[in-house]
Amino acid sequence: MEREPNTRSFVGHPLHDSARSWPETNCYIDLWIEVLASLGEMPEAAFGFTVLQNFEGDQFTFSKLIPEDLRRLYGLTVQELSVYRTLEDHTALHVGRGEIVLLEVDAFWLPDTAATTYRQVHTKTTIAIDVCDLAAQECGYFHNAARAVLGGDDYLGAFRLRPEFRSEPDLLPPYLETVTQCVRHRDIGSKQEVALDILRGHLPRRPEQNPFSAWRAVFSDHVEDLLQSPERFHDYAFHFPRLAGSNFELLGSHVAWLGGNALQPVVEACERLAQTTKILQFRLARSVARRRPDPCTECFDKLEADYETALSKLAQWAGAGTP
Repeated sequence: MEREPNTRSFVGHPLHDSARSWPETNCYIDLWIEVLASLGEMPEAAFGFTVLQNFEGDQFTFSKLIPEDLRRLYGLTVQELSVYRTLEDHTALHVGRGEIVLLEVDAFWLPDTAATTYRQVHTKTTIAIDVCDLAAQECGYFHNAARAVLGGDDYLGAFRLRPEFRSEPDLLPPYLETVTQCVRHRDIGSKQEVALDILRGHLPRRPEQNPFSAWRAVFSDHVEDLLQSPERFHDYAFHFPRLAGSNFELLGSHVAWLGGNALQPVVEACERLAQTTKILQFRLARSVARRRPDPCTECFDKLEADYETALSKLAQWAGAGTP
């Protein structure tokens, strides 16, 4: 093994602090927060892309870090890998070259999900592997806000080495990426200068319509559907209030790091967006439990107003035009 996973001494990044409204965002962003921190980098610099989030009809945008932003800020190259050998062979080879492997796996096999999916539910997620020992069949990985180790039957399941996978030869391989650091490819200039330039590039592409207004327009239909099918609540809570709230909480952290006191009104508006989506989620849960529709009118009034405040003031400060 190249190095030890150090799970005992691992301390999660402050962006995963339990005091935040949304300590976890989505699996892809969460693992990048910890990967960047493990490389000695500042994750807050990378979240200018969050201004692009939109209402997609059946969910809010599943935000992902943009490879070109990672290259400019940190000198990192993210490259998809063609899978033609076993997943563990590819992973061990690239980890041995000093790279980090981002691998789609079934969370059913991940011990860090003991409170949710571990050995209970099959669901797709992504882990970042930076330690791999073929002989011991063990690897260290980042997932959500956790640092954990895959071993034993979990290792065999995650890498599709169990006997049942051999009986499914037509099973398509999962998505696999490698992360390579090449500092000489980093943009010249301070991290703040590069991040501001990236933000200025993203702002003109922000949604033309307030995404919370778009959500509000169909919310009553969504509530009626949930009252008929309450088993869908947890999926809905993830794809709407959590994806939206955590996205704007990250934008607030990015803006606080980038602009300091000059952007305090934007930071506060983003914090309110995160808090209000949390409140909406609680109200929706109560509504579904009681089988009584709640339009969450006050929540949507605040969400629409705070979105306009955050994005308009940020665009004005950055010198960006209208979308």
